Amino acid sequence: MGITYLITRMDLQTTANNRLTLRYNGGFKYDGAFDTEGATLGGLVSDTASGIQQLSDNTLALNNTYVNSNLNLVNETRLLYSYRNQNVIALDENPSVRLTASIGRIFFGHNQTIPQLSQTSVYQIVNNTSLLKGKHQFRFGIDLLFNDVNNLNIDLQKSGVALFSEIDFTPNAGPFLSTEQAFDPLQRTSQQRAFLTFLSAFFPSSIPNFPSLPLADIPLPIAFLQGFGNGQVKPQTQYISTFFQDDFRLRPNLLIKAGLRYDFNNLSIKKFVNSI
Repeated sequence: MGITYLITRMDLQTTANNRLTLRYNGGFKYDGAFDTEGATLGGLVSDTASGIQQLSDNTLALNNTYVNSNLNLVNETRLLYSYRNQNVIALDENPSVRLTASIGRIFFGHNQTIPQLSQTSVYQIVNNTSLLKGKHQFRFGIDLLFNDVNNLNIDLQKSGVALFSEIDFTPNAGPFLSTEQAFDPLQRTSQQRAFLTFLSAFFPSSIPNFPSLPLADIPLPIAFLQGFGNGQVKPQTQYISTFFQDDFRLRPNLLIKAGLRYDFNNLSIKKFVNSI
């Protein structure tokens, strides 16, 4: 894994009352074993259940501070733009396999959380003012934030997962298969193989159109889940905040603070197509 950070800053006193600050932050990451699926759950996790992450973060901030001593006024304006581009691809394109075995949980194959191809843009404007008038210190300001997330090319066809666990046929006078025996046909006993061979003939003869399968010689998952289609989600967030505050010193030992604040937060989904 490689991580690179870059920080630059420039300060400029444009006038006696005005100070300008420009800052750039950059972060760049390459991770060849990103988000190993199930790593925090214990058991055995294969490297194939991880991905390759390429991530870049770029932030540009402009800050202007205006101070007027004659008016006892301070005004601060901040403009911010941030752009994140993340590309995570899977190490293994085969279906994911999960076993709940006696030794713990076992994961290998395609990671269900990837691919992750996303772009995020953040725009922010902040303006705050402080004004001292006699016994009053007024503060007021506004904060506008717009967050635009673009998730691209979410291929749901690669999200197949086979789940393996114990299979108990004893209520039907059959054998018991451990998770390992359900997954690996070579670990099955002759009694288990004979019973599964019987089922291979019984099901097609008893259930119309039931496929003929060599159950004794193939893995037997308890479930297989598969996604279809290609989805795209593009959520957008708009945030508006404004406030007014008055610090009123009624007496030398008595300060009264009063104020109002308004916050508005809106989330909208701009696009969502071909996904289940």
